Amino acid sequence: MSVDVSPQGFDKWWRAKKIAAKYGMGVSTWWKLASSPEAPKAVRIGKRFTVWRPIEVEEFMEKIATGAIKVSGGPDSDGQVA
Repeated sequence: MSVDVSPQGFDKWWRAKKIAAKYGMGVSTWWKLASSPEAPKAVRIGKRFTVWRPIEVEEFMEKIATGAIKVSGGPDSDGQVA
């Protein structure tokens, strides 16, 4: 897969800290969610630089919120972490 690594290109990707802040959870909670098989595929840019496509994260979080998929340790439909 080709990844746009220009400074403008990363505006199209979200890091764990941004995802956690957007959905009101801790970064470690996001990483736990991201480890599930249903989670969007992460793209490792470097040793300590991992990103996700925003649309895939939004779709994944919507599925969790509606109960379409169950992931332990993630937010439930009330926004509370199980």
